Amino acid sequence: MNDILNYIQLPFIMFCILAIQAMSLQVILGGTGLLSLGHAAFYTVGGYTSAIFTVFLAPKLGIENHSLMLFLACLVGMISAACSGLIVAIPCLKLRGDYLAMATLGVGEIVATIFKNLDFVGGTRGFKDIPKLGSGLLIFISMFIVALFIIKFYKTNLGFAVRATRDDEISAKSIGINIYKTKIISFLIGSSLAGLAGVFYAHTLQFISPDEA
Repeated sequence: MNDILNYIQLPFIMFCILAIQAMSLQVILGGTGLLSLGHAAFYTVGGYTSAIFTVFLAPKLGIENHSLMLFLACLVGMISAACSGLIVAIPCLKLRGDYLAMATLGVGEIVATIFKNLDFVGGTRGFKDIPKLGSGLLIFISMFIVALFIIKFYKTNLGFAVRATRDDEISAKSIGINIYKTKIISFLIGSSLAGLAGVFYAHTLQFISPDEA
């Protein structure tokens, strides 16, 4: 029985991680209707920055408690992914349709190239020896919380504005919705959740590579 549980544990954890990643894209694509083909870049940024924190910074700060380390790693990963999402959103969200898709696809390639050229995180070989943090139960609970958050978010005024922007931008503008601001907020939420998925991925497999972007 233990062998069976050990066998299905990793696929179950990966399912939960990818579910968080999918829900993060749903906020951007399904919520606001923005076709982002470089969404995996935020996943990679979150994974790398959190791994840099736990491998290089946490020991220097004297942080040894794994729960605290994982909590801080999640904060670092989500904030860094949100910041990268903001950098992408400000210029790219002035584009539409295929132009936006191509611009975000280019961002994904840029992120991958950057990490491939950083030797201290392994370069093209990938970042290895990342501490194993968290558990299958914790990641499942996190997935459930993310799903609940998105459901509640869509019932807020901002959530209605996001969906109105997706359905008809002209009508949304006519009732006073700031289209650009709404798109940026949805992009920040989606990119930060993608960063969270990256944190769990890096600290479950203890490895992450630029190919994830």
